Amino acid sequence: MVQEPIATEAVVAPEPVIVDCQPGMGPVTTYWSDGTATGYSDYCQSVQDQAVAAEAAANTPVCDGNVCTYPNGVQMADPSTHQVVVPYTCGYDVLCDENGNVIPGPETGVMLGNGWRCAGNGCTRP
Repeated sequence: MVQEPIATEAVVAPEPVIVDCQPGMGPVTTYWSDGTATGYSDYCQSVQDQAVAAEAAANTPVCDGNVCTYPNGVQMADPSTHQVVVPYTCGYDVLCDENGNVIPGPETGVMLGNGWRCAGNGCTRP
């Protein structure tokens, strides 16, 4: 008895496609439809770039010269137009010139209003 050969057809697996990307700001990881995971792919890099841009936008305030408003609604004084408060008092904590600028202490020393003796180069804080 002679058997007819069985016709076989080559099955070609489809090319894997991207099904997911690693979320977050860590290294780019690409997950494929065949179950494998690799590192970089242009697509997953673009997804991560969009996530980084969205994070930056969420933390960037809009300032109008008086207040800065963050996307979540929090407001603060616009630092570009408000004076910085100096956390010291001339003659009490530090030595100052007649214009209120902090100066180094004299070699002989001087008693500050808070009871500290201030002398020598860089005598600007007790």
